[in-house]
Amino acid sequence: MKEQPAPQVAVLDGFRGVAAIAILLYHCWLLSGEPSLGGGPMRDVLSAGFLAVTLFFVLSGFVLFLPVARRSGVFGPVRPYARRRLARVVPAYYAVLVVCLLAWPLLTTADMSGRVTTESLLAHALFAQQEARLLPGYDGALGFGVDPVVWTLSLEALFYLVLPLVAGPFWRWPGQAVALAVGVGIGGRIALGDVAGAPAQSVLLSSFALHLADFAAGMAAALLYVRWRPPPRLAAAIAAACAMSALAGVALAGGADAGDVRDAVRGNWLLMALLPFAFGGAVLGLALAPAALRRPLEAAPARWLGSVSYGVFLAHYPLLLLARTTFEFEHDGSRGAFLALTAFALPASLAVGWLSWVAIERPARRWARGRGAHRERMAAA
Repeated sequence: MKEQPAPQVAVLDGFRGVAAIAILLYHCWLLSGEPSLGGGPMRDVLSAGFLAVTLFFVLSGFVLFLPVARRSGVFGPVRPYARRRLARVVPAYYAVLVVCLLAWPLLTTADMSGRVTTESLLAHALFAQQEARLLPGYDGALGFGVDPVVWTLSLEALFYLVLPLVAGPFWRWPGQAVALAVGVGIGGRIALGDVAGAPAQSVLLSSFALHLADFAAGMAAALLYVRWRPPPRLAAAIAAACAMSALAGVALAGGADAGDVRDAVRGNWLLMALLPFAFGGAVLGLALAPAALRRPLEAAPARWLGSVSYGVFLAHYPLLLLARTTFEFEHDGSRGAFLALTAFALPASLAVGWLSWVAIERPARRWARGRGAHRERMAAA
């Protein structure tokens, strides 16, 4: 089968950019000392901003399953798929980890030998940094303690591996597949219960199995995008209702203490079962809504933000540590500390994200497409 380019839905780039900025702002709030900001909805949304990771997983499910849905359940050649995924994710990820190790004294005062070991290097190289934490005797910190957000890439990598196996069955039995994914998440969270003082439980609550509903929600949204064409006004109403529901869920989950919020959210089976589908409904509804409503997320600035979002996601946490450790930004829990850290981290992260896109990610994607075209020519010859 001839390799086909991935279908594009422009609004997805905008959503990806929104998710990256939400996570950046959450970490600005966290590393500035968790300021109260008046204790209102803004503080609550910021304190639960890590839930934007769920939106990232939903978008991955949508983007990667969409070609399958358009081919009526046929996954297509695995080799070009694997090549595209490797080119998209690996080079920038490795580059950020190398830069973090080289810049270690600028990012932290912690002893490098206690965090960077042969085992942790191997785990990160294999995208197994999350799963390795369950191994007896392994105590490697995520991202070596200076870029912990890379835990999500362990889950992404597992999704890339299992997708060729489950794409066909999901297309044939989407309802059963979604029910299974949601059931695993609910059952697992109920079984694990309270995470306080239980590191293994905490790791399991961030495991791939308990985030299956996130990817399934995106895949279901992609399938509906292909099969269903509601009236544009209905699609817009669905997008608005789902977006407001997601925002309300995030706000209600928030609170004054980041640790308490994080533990409570990960153990909340109802929120974690419903939120992916609120995000998925917002993405689907807006993708099918009238052009005027899609325009803010399809405009050039939004699409640019989506292009640089992976670099922003990878680099923003080390940049925040650079600001605190080397530039000695305040982190006293004041509004001023939050605003100052954000004023530094946002443009710096966007600049590094753009550099990553131009110098690493875009050339790698071009290489992957070029290799695919070369193999097609060789096969034809």
